[in-house]
Amino acid sequence: MKSTYPLNVKTNLYIKDEIMIHPNEGFEVGLMNTSHNVKLFVNSAIEVFNNAETDYIIANLVLSNNCNHGEIIMNHKFWKKIGSPAKLKLHFDNNKVLLTKV
Repeated sequence: MKSTYPLNVKTNLYIKDEIMIHPNEGFEVGLMNTSHNVKLFVNSAIEVFNNAETDYIIANLVLSNNCNHGEIIMNHKFWKKIGSPAKLKLHFDNNKVLLTKV
C-alpha cells in the first residue's frame, strides 16, 4: 500500500462523488491516469480496507492541476460527514483508497 504525506483539505459544494488531488500526489501512490473509479474508505480499520467488502463508497479519484500541490478537494457535505478534518493522508492499493485523519 502506498501513501501520501498529509494533505490540506479544501471543500467544494459543486463536486459530487469525487475527490481531487494534484497529479504529483497521484504519482506518489502510483497513479498515472487522470481519473480512477475507486472504493473509498474513511478511517476504517486496516482489515476492513484489505478485505474491501463493507464500509466503503464508490468514488471518482481525479488527478487535476486545478488542485494545488499538497491539497485534497472533496464535497463539503462529505467533509462534514467524516468529521471536518483539516488534514488527511491518502493510502492507495488496488483501486481502493483509505483516507485517514492526521
